[in-house]
Amino acid sequence: RYKFGITRNPARAEARYGPDVVARIRDFLASVRELDVVGPPEELQLLAEVDGVDAGEAVLFSAIMRFDHYLLATGDKNSLRAVASIPACQSIALRLCGHVICIEQIVMRVIQHFGFAYVKDKIVPARSCDTALRAAFGSGDAATESNVLATLDGYINELRFLAIDLLV
Repeated sequence: RYKFGITRNPARAEARYGPDVVARIRDFLASVRELDVVGPPEELQLLAEVDGVDAGEAVLFSAIMRFDHYLLATGDKNSLRAVASIPACQSIALRLCGHVICIEQIVMRVIQHFGFAYVKDKIVPARSCDTALRAAFGSGDAATESNVLATLDGYINELRFLAIDLLV
């Protein structure tokens, strides 16, 4: 809701992403609930002091402590880099290890399931919402499957080569 500005400035969101995309985002938001679990305060404080980890990711990283089974989907690679590379965050990184799926992995799986043309038609109009999607689908309708997959794979491999591989 905050990333796309749906509640804050709906007219601007529609102008930027188009009414169809905004309608799908609204439908998705109506089908989920906000996280009502909070992690340990000392962990939240530690994460708040880490450059590259924003408040929302800090809450998510800390809140997973309360779950036995989880999968954390995120597009925030800066926060993953920060948590994986800072020694003070090692216990958090180890807890996340193997439980994170990044946006690039999700897009690749959706391409495998629905096909490239379907995914390209959905992402191209809204590619500006994410740096990696903008890079992968930057040429718009001229984007090719091989270039998109290579770009997405590059982002995934960059995360896999962190000090601690957090990805599923």
